[in-house]
Amino acid sequence: MAPVVIDPGQRSRASHAADAGGAGAAIAARRSGRAAHGHRRSKRPGLAPPAERAAATPGLPDARAAVAGSRGGRAGEPDVNPLETTAAGEPLNPAEWARCIRELPSLPSAFIAAVEVLSQDQVPASTCIEAIERDQALTVRVLRLANSAFYGAPGQVSRIGDAVQMLGLRTVASTLAAISLRATLGALHCEGFCFDSYWRHSLCTALSARELARIAALDTGEAFLLGLLHDVGKLILAMTSPVLEAQALQLGHSEELPMHEAERRVFGVSHAEVGAAVARQWNFPASIPDAIAGHHRPLVVQPLKRLTAGHLVRLANHMAHGLAASPDAREPFLTDPLWSDLGISEQHLRDLAERVSGELDIMSCA
Repeated sequence: MAPVVIDPGQRSRASHAADAGGAGAAIAARRSGRAAHGHRRSKRPGLAPPAERAAATPGLPDARAAVAGSRGGRAGEPDVNPLETTAAGEPLNPAEWARCIRELPSLPSAFIAAVEVLSQDQVPASTCIEAIERDQALTVRVLRLANSAFYGAPGQVSRIGDAVQMLGLRTVASTLAAISLRATLGALHCEGFCFDSYWRHSLCTALSARELARIAALDTGEAFLLGLLHDVGKLILAMTSPVLEAQALQLGHSEELPMHEAERRVFGVSHAEVGAAVARQWNFPASIPDAIAGHHRPLVVQPLKRLTAGHLVRLANHMAHGLAASPDAREPFLTDPLWSDLGISEQHLRDLAERVSGELDIMSCA
């Protein structure tokens, strides 16, 4: 079947951190360690095998190069980094931009442990269990989730080890990644930016990506991470340039522009490119920043077995926007020919949507 290109903007115009290298370093270290001992990753299909690391991680002093690199040098785009501004809109020099990046909250050790579990085939359950048990608040929240009616064992789980045994290591790791990242990045002050809405969409995209990856026999752990991080550039813009991000939010609302288009008008780049630059700075494998950078490109409809990381996150993002509608308003989304073109029947899509919505309601309250 020949690929069909669909412009997401035609479907919905209104769809509207850094000592964090440990996450990528943990992945790279384990992979290089396995290679040195002759171990191979299992041959299950997965998101395009990440490069051991991005060939050249952008240096903090050269923020302009980092963002330009995420844009891929597209013709006609300005060779400047409009992100280099203060809250008052005055230019920031590279040293000041580097300071802004350094002052972003570090990724917590619990998140790094979760990334390790989600990115590898054979990681001991103790890696995740110990990361949770070191933090009493995390322990309470994970147990509360495990005891929810959605997972079928209300009131029966009293230990993290029991939660791992009942739910599975990757489900618990996904929960750990989401809770720890929210706790780290949730504090910001940007007029018009609703963190709860942002977070619910990120979670919905992560859960949708995981379900689509399961159907397509792709790596569900990396799919979840991609969905969780795909809009992280919005947080970076809101944290480092809150006044300009507020202007972009207002512009998007007043002119009914998708947020990435409004950001381009104000900043000259979008949250997708910024998120990719920061993910590279955090040393995530190349597949993650590459997919983040392209998550607003047009959808390419082709068999699920041929999906790449970039295709997957774009489909999950589209699905999350569709599921954000009230149940009565979801029919156009659920009956969109896009899904049958992908080989997903309407009933299968309805079942998938029900699972994602149910788990989203539980995780959003964590």
